[in-house]
Amino acid sequence: EEAMPDIPIYCPVLYYRGTTLSDYRSLAHSGKYISEGEAPVIEVLNIIAPIPVNKRNTSAILDLIHTVHSRIIKKELRKSPSFELVDRVKRIPKS
Repeated sequence: EEAMPDIPIYCPVLYYRGTTLSDYRSLAHSGKYISEGEAPVIEVLNIIAPIPVNKRNTSAILDLIHTVHSRIIKKELRKSPSFELVDRVKRIPKS
């Protein structure tokens, strides 16, 4: 938000509560997703959404966001991109 650049607006957390696509009425009744009805659904929750905007810039909320990021987001565990296919294609001699 440009008018409030220091106010956090979003702190996403992935949440699995055991639901599938068929549990969502609007999707279950559309013919588009019938075959995927048993696919699990992971929801994205914004854990600071219920907090009024004027109370989000407190040390408690900023500590919460920092704690969530430091405990959940493990950047060191991310795989580096693999370009094996690209490397293999480059090695194939052109005839």
